[in-house]
Amino acid sequence: MSTPAPPHLGFAGWIEQQQSVPVMHAVRISDVATAWYGMAEALHDLVGMIRR
Repeated sequence: MSTPAPPHLGFAGWIEQQQSVPVMHAVRISDVATAWYGMAEALHDLVGMIRR
């Protein structure tokens, strides 16, 4: 079983459209390009990334 990278990005975008609060996405965003994509498409306002 695998999880798509990044999961729930569309859901974060839906919340972003419905609410007037900043939305943070922090699930399996593993590179800066993916983080920038979400920001450019207005899917989230903040990104949480860690390094293993």
